[in-house]
Amino acid sequence: MICMRPKIWAPGDWNAFFGFGTNILVNLLTLTGLLRFVLKMPDDVVFGRILPATGLMLCLSTVYYAWLAYRLAQKTGRADVCALPSGVSVPHMFVVTFVVMLPIALKTGDPIKGWEAGLTWVFMQSFVLMAGGFMAPIIRRITPRAALLGTLAGVSITFISMKPALEMFLTPVIGITCFAILLLNWFGGVRFRGIPAGLVAIGCGTLVAWLSTAPSTNTVASSISSSSAGRKLMRTAFCRLVDSRSTPQALVTASSAKKAAWSWPFTKSGLDSSGPLPGDERRSAGGERHAYAGAGAKSELASRGS
Repeated sequence: MICMRPKIWAPGDWNAFFGFGTNILVNLLTLTGLLRFVLKMPDDVVFGRILPATGLMLCLSTVYYAWLAYRLAQKTGRADVCALPSGVSVPHMFVVTFVVMLPIALKTGDPIKGWEAGLTWVFMQSFVLMAGGFMAPIIRRITPRAALLGTLAGVSITFISMKPALEMFLTPVIGITCFAILLLNWFGGVRFRGIPAGLVAIGCGTLVAWLSTAPSTNTVASSISSSSAGRKLMRTAFCRLVDSRSTPQALVTASSAKKAAWSWPFTKSGLDSSGPLPGDERRSAGGERHAYAGAGAKSELASRGS
């Protein structure tokens, strides 16, 4: 019996850490979206019970699998033993959500009933898995290895590889950049001075995404221009209101109207939009041109020949 002390951490584990962590994060976000927007479950149940229990399960199962891998490496003397990743199964998550939980929730009108049906399904499934643990050695002996791995590879390619590949090519600027970094590290032998390639890919992808959605100079200038135009329109509308409500004795002075033009033009009777624009010039039906001086002043009529 070989007895040795395996390495707890190897240089390649950094890439596995960020790759596995990103995968678990995406799966948890997907699970949260299914629970909240498909099953319509209350937030206090999702964030107060389901996600904390999932996090505890991930922690305990990962530690248990790591202990099993450590024992196997210590027993066999191999240095390439890796713990089985533990996480939320994506195919199983969609199957349970749409086949078990959603029909019950729609039939009863209560998402909690659908959640209880999902818990019952998982409880019954645990007995099937335990029975499979005793039958697995027999199945491995009588089933060709290619048949077992072919099924696993088909499921992996369909649900794990093809969907992310599609999303990668839907946003090629981000996806191809991250994919190229990983290929350079894995097959090209490019090293990033001790920084894991997974971390570099995540950082570069995040930076490219931020830069691609950042507002350009023209957009900022257009927003500022729109704000200035909005303030000018408010001042104009207020001046029109004052002109339409003015008496020959001028209800407000020009200086007070100029200060009040910066405030929101609300009155008891509302905003009168029938009056002419201050400082605007228009021709009347008789061909006369009327010039309006502005807020608080009398309308000055200048008759000119057309």
